[in-house]
Amino acid sequence: MQAPVLPLPKLKISVAQLRQVLLVAGLLLFTCTCTGSFAQIKGRVTDAKTGAPVAYANIQLENGTGGTTAAEDGTFFLEQAVTGTTVLVVSSVGYERKSVRVTTSPLTIALAPQALTLGEVTVRKPGKVLKRTIGAFRKSAVRSGFGIGSNNASPWIIARFFPYHPEYAQTPYLEKLTFVTRSGIRNARIRLRLLQVTAAGAPGADLLQVPLIVTVPNGNKAVTINLNELNVRVPQAGFFVAFEWLLLPGNRKLETYTTNDGTKKTTFSYEPTLAASLVNSNHHTWIYTGGVWTRSHARHSDGTYSEPQYRIVLSQ
Repeated sequence: MQAPVLPLPKLKISVAQLRQVLLVAGLLLFTCTCTGSFAQIKGRVTDAKTGAPVAYANIQLENGTGGTTAAEDGTFFLEQAVTGTTVLVVSSVGYERKSVRVTTSPLTIALAPQALTLGEVTVRKPGKVLKRTIGAFRKSAVRSGFGIGSNNASPWIIARFFPYHPEYAQTPYLEKLTFVTRSGIRNARIRLRLLQVTAAGAPGADLLQVPLIVTVPNGNKAVTINLNELNVRVPQAGFFVAFEWLLLPGNRKLETYTTNDGTKKTTFSYEPTLAASLVNSNHHTWIYTGGVWTRSHARHSDGTYSEPQYRIVLSQ
């Protein structure tokens, strides 16, 4: 026997009550939209004064679990689950670092230019110039290197400390810097940075107010950068040379491999690899990852450490 269908009671709702119900429903929908998580972060980094894009800005999650590099037009994309507490730390040479809480996507992040401190202008005398080379190495002696793979795809910088010596007073300017890279792609781009030293001996603020974006060739090649026109003096506290990988799609080298069960998988690395020497101490090598600087702790089985290779020419 079929159960009888009972009529629903008629509800009498006034126009004012209906408006109140719709308002509450709208607020609930707004709250769910704003506090809900989303899986991707898209945005653009710009100059706060001019509105121009800031190329190759460093975008780092505040908790240090990942990050990326902005493209030449300032845009960036980060595959990252976002909650109400997600914060991006954005930095670039010549700009103030900025922390931004992610509440929407896409977002625009405007960086304030750093105030320039004009130092004393030195006019160099023409003619014969005294030069000095430090950190000499042989390309054929390369036995190690630093690189970054897809499993470590977050902003990563390797820095080497060069202490000051009194004889540098005769040749106080940085003229040329040479390093060796190995790249599996053409025209990979990296950022080279010259850094001051903090009171704790760690890498500090940039010595230059402009970024040095360097394009490196395919293969195992020595790359020389001319610093002569920048008039950079060697600080008496010493300085760091820092090599920063740019996490750009154009810097990826794809590789396919087969697992033990016959499954083919694809991975990638960010090119290039920076050549290194094997030394007995990690005192001069620092790594920036997870948003902090720490001394390199990667020790080889023979007790040695990898140290980035640089040849620097100083001049009057």
